[in-house]
Parts: sequence; C-alpha cells; structure tokens
Amino acid sequence: MSSLRNLIRRRIHKERAQPRDREKFGLLEKKKDYKLRAIDYHRKQDHLHKLRKKAAFRNPDEFYFQMHSSQTEDGIHVKRRKISRTQKEMKNMNTQDLNYLTMKRAQEDKRIQSLKSSLNILDGEGMQEEKNTHTIFVDKPEDMLSFDAAKHFETTPEMLKQKYNRVKLKDMEKAESNPEEKANLEKLKKKRTRLYKTLKERIERKRKIEDLMQKVQTQRNLMGKGPRRKIITKDEFGEEDKSKTIYKWKMQRKK
Repeated sequence: MSSLRNLIRRRIHKERAQPRDREKFGLLEKKKDYKLRAIDYHRKQDHLHKLRKKAAFRNPDEFYFQMHSSQTEDGIHVKRRKISRTQKEMKNMNTQDLNYLTMKRAQEDKRIQSLKSSLNILDGEGMQEEKNTHTIFVDKPEDMLSFDAAKHFETTPEMLKQKYNRVKLKDMEKAESNPEEKANLEKLKKKRTRLYKTLKERIERKRKIEDLMQKVQTQRNLMGKGPRRKIITKDEFGEEDKSKTIYKWKMQRKK
C-alpha cells in the first residue's frame, strides 16, 4: 500500500512570500528566523544585566597592582604588558631578523636571475649593461660615420640589444600579414611586458630588503661596545635627511 500511496501526486506546499506592498522590507520573516533573532536579543540583554549588576555592587576602594599596566581607550579596556628583555636577548632577536632577511634576499635574487634568463636580457633597471663586442668591417672611413646597425642587420633598433633570435623586418611583415602569427606576436609582447614589470617589482623588493638589512645591522652594532657618533646627512635642499642614519665608530687598537 505504501508504494501505491507514493504514486498519488501530492500538493507542493510553498512558503508564504512577502506581500507586494511590503517588498521594500525584504524577505518575509518566518518563525525560525524570529526564534534566532529572539535568542540573540535575550542573550545580549542578559549580558547587559550582569554588567549592570556587577557595576552596582562594585567596591569603590578596590585596588590591585595590575591597574598600573591597564587603561581604557575609547571605552575599551586595554592591557599593556611591559616585557623586559636584556640587551643580549635583543641582540639575538636582531640576529634572527637578519638571518630571515638574508634568506628572503637570496630568494628574491634567485627569482630575479630566473626572470633574466627567461627574458634573455642583461640590461635594464638595477642591472649593468654588457657591451656588445660585435665587430663589423667597412670599406671606407666615411662609411663608419654613417653606419646604421639596424639597416645593416635588417631589423628594428629595439631588436639590436638581442644577441641571437634577432627578428628581421621581412619576417615581421610576414607575421603581420598572417592573422595567426599576428595574434601570437601580440601574446608574446604582452607576456614580455608582464615579465618586465614583474622583474622591476622584484628588483625594487630586493632593494627594500637590503635597506631593512642595513637598518637591522645598524641596530645590532649600536648594542655593542665602543664610542661612536652620529653623522648628520643632508638632502638636496640642505635639510637633515632622517631616512638615512649613519654612525661612525672610533678606531680602537685591539692589541
């Protein structure tokens, strides 16, 4: 009989929707939604009641020493813990920071070398340009003065920096006439631009890491012994440059 009962089509009961003139208030609240809202409301009211009761029966003469290291900021109770560390502990912490920065610099250097090899370049921002030693012989001294390398190699001036895989002008014209080749060239150009941007960001990140390493090393040196003095550096406007802090230690004879 149960199988026959399942054959009979039953009515699908739908939830009541919000009336059309009350659609601005959102979905119609059901009992389960009201129940959750009521539980949350009563929980907050009970908590406020406990706080009022605690404040009413508070002892005005109450004192404990932790009050010295705690205060309120914008009505929020904040605890301030004073952690006292020795100079040796601080020096060890700076050593750990320096080791971490050294590791990060090595990682960035490895990624930069990988990007350089993928781009097949040795020049650019933050890198030294390698001179091209390709020697070309001409018949007359006048030809040397009017020599055009791009015309001689039948390529563009931008491609002269490449020492191999130098694309010629006729190959570029063929690629531009072919839609598929043109699309591939556009993809390669976009990829190369993206790699150049990534390389520039990596070089800038490595420079920042090296600046941090120098600051940490200076802090570590200041914890050591020996008389030193601060050298005031000035910027291009003649004012004190606070971004660069340089210390000079007095030479001491060890033996």
